[in-house]
Amino acid sequence: MVVSKKNQHLIHETAALVKSLGLKSFNATRAGCPGNCSDFSEFSLDLQEFRSYMEDLYTIDNNEGMSMDALSCYPLVESKK
Repeated sequence: MVVSKKNQHLIHETAALVKSLGLKSFNATRAGCPGNCSDFSEFSLDLQEFRSYMEDLYTIDNNEGMSMDALSCYPLVESKK
């Protein structure tokens, strides 16, 4: 699944559909700006939306018994607890 502002709210629903089809894994990646696009702000996830997207993947992985993964490499960050 390619995740943008337009479909981020569908992550759980899409994962449920994938699971209902008998698949055991689900991968997602955030949408990136294509080279010929002058303004991608309508689609690009902001920091809070990105964190929510990652939390959604983590939650689905833990609660639905599906293997979840992001298709892009994101920098590791240290938790501030």
